[in-house]
Amino acid sequence: KIGDTWIYIHPNAKNSVFVIIKSMQIYFVVVPIILGTILILLTAITVAKPIKRLSIASKRVAGGNLMIHIPAKGGGELRELTDNFNHMVKKLSENEYLHKEFVSNVSHEFNTPITSLMGYARLLKRESLTDEKRNEYADIIIYESDRLSKLCKDLLRLSELENKGKIEVRETFSLDEQIREAVVLLQRSWEDKKIDMDLDMDEIAFSGDKALMYHVWINIISNAVKYTNKNGKINISLKQNGNITAMVSDNGIGMSEEELKKAFVRFYKADKARNSSGSGLGLSITKKIVELHKGSIDIESKEKAGTTFTVQLPKSL
Repeated sequence: KIGDTWIYIHPNAKNSVFVIIKSMQIYFVVVPIILGTILILLTAITVAKPIKRLSIASKRVAGGNLMIHIPAKGGGELRELTDNFNHMVKKLSENEYLHKEFVSNVSHEFNTPITSLMGYARLLKRESLTDEKRNEYADIIIYESDRLSKLCKDLLRLSELENKGKIEVRETFSLDEQIREAVVLLQRSWEDKKIDMDLDMDEIAFSGDKALMYHVWINIISNAVKYTNKNGKINISLKQNGNITAMVSDNGIGMSEEELKKAFVRFYKADKARNSSGSGLGLSITKKIVELHKGSIDIESKEKAGTTFTVQLPKSL
């Protein structure tokens, strides 16, 4: 009321705030929801399709099919997942091949001495056999039995080492003294060949599995003796400059490039005719022991010029 006049004020329903907000809901709520739903559906289809493809491929791999390769499309984590899956299948395929090859090699290595044992055992049953021949066949049976026993021990040792993730038994011992003990143990074999054995070693204390490391030196030095000619020379050095470096060099028959590439391959024998007594597992076992000690082993060799084994070990594990 202004003076004698009354003024009436009422809202305009068409222009009220509530009406405006209500009319704008369709643009700010409904439309984004629709667009968001469409984008989510598209994303779900885009992601779900390759994931479903991976799921189907995984089932096939579980069923034994290792010849699967999924094309990597797109980018980001999904592509990385696809690449990792393909890499996994590739590694499984390689392991499957190695497993089959391993079984085949084991079967062959066992079959040879067993066949020999059976053959000479049958010959021993002949009544007309002379004492000389009987003793000869008995010696062959003993030799093949020892060979079979060594193969079993090497296989068990290799299997045990591969199942180890780390060195469990650790003690501190003199590495140079251990190498000397290995040289003394093999003294008869290198003295019979009149090999000149030259040692240049520093006093080094090492922490690790003493029994396993002893096996390393026995294997490497015995290999050097085996493939060094009469009146040859073997040099053994042990130095520490940060890491520990042990080198065993000989001037023996050496290895070809092909033999050098396969030196650490299981059951590989550089010369089967001359090395039939070996199992072909010695260097594989040696390499595994060194790797368990966080070290490395390398070979340099030339035919008729000799071979050098280099073992690198960390100062401490």
